[in-house]
Amino acid sequence: MVALRAREDGSAAVAAKKLLVAVCLCLSSLFLSPADATGQAESGGASGAAVPHRRFEYKYSFKGPHLVQPDGSVPFWVHTGNAIPSADQIRITPSLKSQRGSVWTKNKSIFEYWEIEVTFRVTGRGRVGADGLAIWYTEGQGLDGQVFGAADNWNGVGIFFDSFDNDAKKNNPAVIVVGNNGKLHYDHQNDGSTQALASCQRDFRNKPYPVRAKVVYYQKILSVLINNGFTPDKEDYEFCARVENMVLPTQGYFGISAATGGLADDHDVLSFLTFQLTEPGKMTPPPDAEIAEKDKEKYQEEFQHFQQELDKRKEDFKKEHPDTQGQPGKWSKDGLDVESQ
Repeated sequence: MVALRAREDGSAAVAAKKLLVAVCLCLSSLFLSPADATGQAESGGASGAAVPHRRFEYKYSFKGPHLVQPDGSVPFWVHTGNAIPSADQIRITPSLKSQRGSVWTKNKSIFEYWEIEVTFRVTGRGRVGADGLAIWYTEGQGLDGQVFGAADNWNGVGIFFDSFDNDAKKNNPAVIVVGNNGKLHYDHQNDGSTQALASCQRDFRNKPYPVRAKVVYYQKILSVLINNGFTPDKEDYEFCARVENMVLPTQGYFGISAATGGLADDHDVLSFLTFQLTEPGKMTPPPDAEIAEKDKEKYQEEFQHFQQELDKRKEDFKKEHPDTQGQPGKWSKDGLDVESQ
């Protein structure tokens, strides 16, 4: 029992050390045309065969664990309405009637082409849920509104995971791509069918594993791929939708929103990962050299917190297991302690 407990405490110390290393890496990285998305885009959007350069953009991403800060905020993101951030996920809306919430990047993106990977769960007790969840790229932050919890008349694109069949055509749940140039009102009663640029029917509710959506915008082509949540394979994507000759704002905000109505689901987002795509032969812009002073202070405070936690765990381990200091390492194999040779 003593050996088992020592191994558990040792594992806790190792886990804390790994966490500290991750924070250090994060800190080191920190200090290191006209838009018309209605589908009537300008020509010149032919796709190329060459694979683009792909770079992770941490300022436009979030992922657990330790997603939320002590003050309840999510670094580089703002949340509104009924959204509830926690350590491992952001609950955009709880399964209560007439709820809506959203999360948006604080800063506009500065890259033309991009790829986002969103991992989420939509769960509810009933056979039918509502209303749905939306992934956004827009010229302005749609912090609140009637379109799945975000503002109408957006300039950009929304990818809607629509749970409820408003038009009674039995074609929901569905994934719908709707573009807007800032002048159109979303057609709720017809589930956006008159405005959809592309769509596919996918049941994304109550799946055994999280559902994953990959949205790629490259050379004026928008593609949507879906992992349906039936298997743990993270790369098991299926084609859903494609829109060609689509011009989006050259700079915009990423966001995700959700809403409930008379029926309600939990809409939980586990991660939102953003990648900049650069055409082959073009120079990738250097990463940001500095961050805002308030963000710098916040990360420094977090670093000190984790450092203190690690030191405390190390001291507690030494006090509880003084006999292990200076002894050869022990390895566990099939529940038995085996001395290293």
